[in-house]
Amino acid sequence: MRKCNITVYDWDHKLPGVGNFKGHPKNPSTKYEVEAWCVGGEDGIKAFFFLDNMLCMADGDDGDWWLVDSCHKDWLKEIKEAINAIESG
Repeated sequence: MRKCNITVYDWDHKLPGVGNFKGHPKNPSTKYEVEAWCVGGEDGIKAFFFLDNMLCMADGDDGDWWLVDSCHKDWLKEIKEAINAIESG
């Protein structure tokens, strides 16, 4: 995993009412240029990043990234605990 600068497309308008992203145009996609922690690097399969106060997750394939989910950044601690529990078995 490493930090990468990627372009993420929000094809399903998952962030229409978040912070300063309110009222973005209903175009086919909204594009975000972000610095993300990428599993597999810039061409990887998963990316994690913050937009405003939201923790966002994107899927990727050969450098093409799309937003798949988001939640408030305050959930990060519990998400990490859940992943640690999975790893521990």
